[in-house]
Amino acid sequence: MLDHVFRKLHITEEELKKELREKTSFSKHQKGEFLIKENKYIKVLKIVISGKVRVYQENEEREILIYYLGNMETCTLSLSACFEDCKSTVNAIVEEESMVLNIPVRFVND
Repeated sequence: MLDHVFRKLHITEEELKKELREKTSFSKHQKGEFLIKENKYIKVLKIVISGKVRVYQENEEREILIYYLGNMETCTLSLSACFEDCKSTVNAIVEEESMVLNIPVRFVND
């Protein structure tokens, strides 16, 4: 499955491919599962390989939709939280069964 990701994301550098094979994992998530929770530190960067994920904020008991993630997409807000080592400002919940590539944040910064 990782070779499919390499093709879709146009990853050609062999050293990067090797590192991704060694340091990443895939996980399957069902509808209603949280991938990201507001006010939690992001420890793993998640790339949606297939499925659909809703990213939103909660404000005064209301949900404010930010965007949906689809195939080969990641949450840009969680990406910025990774680099700044701060808490997430959004929630991300699975809308359709999803396959996710998990990259530990400590390797994203390298």
